[in-house]
Amino acid sequence: MASIKRTFLSVSLACASLASAAPRQSSSAARDSVVFIGSGATRQAIARFNGERWTATCSAVSGEAAAPVEPVRRVASRSAEWNAIEPIVREIFGRREREQRLAVARLATVAMTLQSIHAAGPASSATYYFEATKQIEDTSPNADPDTDPAGVLRLRLTGWLNAGGGRPTPIASKAEVEWQQLDRVDAASRVDLVPVGTIRQREALVWIMKRETGAAATFLFYETRAGSVRALLESRC
Repeated sequence: MASIKRTFLSVSLACASLASAAPRQSSSAARDSVVFIGSGATRQAIARFNGERWTATCSAVSGEAAAPVEPVRRVASRSAEWNAIEPIVREIFGRREREQRLAVARLATVAMTLQSIHAAGPASSATYYFEATKQIEDTSPNADPDTDPAGVLRLRLTGWLNAGGGRPTPIASKAEVEWQQLDRVDAASRVDLVPVGTIRQREALVWIMKRETGAAATFLFYETRAGSVRALLESRC
């Protein structure tokens, strides 16, 4: 069991069509525009697009154009839309789980939990972002609690789907294996990234994702296309 923990203390990634290359030109969003989060007194600049490249920023000059951020919606659990997506997520999860080559056989007996689905656009043509997890307590009755403490093993899957063409089809997904000491683990597996909006750029859709990181939130931008996802930037203000 100790060897299992040592293996899982380092994150294992399995990605499909996910890259962090420098962004290519995409010009349908306003040139020299700023992405703002919130409104009124709480409005905060988090990124800038100059017509060719995205950059992180925490400030904006008075009068700068605001990028057209479109809202996303959270898909209601057990709705018809949710029920259409869940089997596809399970298929992806099973494949990613096998790719991780996890040595804990009991993990296969644990049910996947689909934590959240967010959608950009109507159900007939939406792009979806989802998060799903499996977790199991990793313990040994003969282990020394000082040198080999009990923990929780968690497999987290995130990814995007495209609903165009009737049945939602995968765009890209990423799997991460996490291990936390049992007495320090969160009571529940929290959602890692929360979509806060999207920006359309010709054939691409840029997702703005929020991650809570202590006092300040981190915003991550991802560009989704028909068959790929690219990480564009990270901004923390």
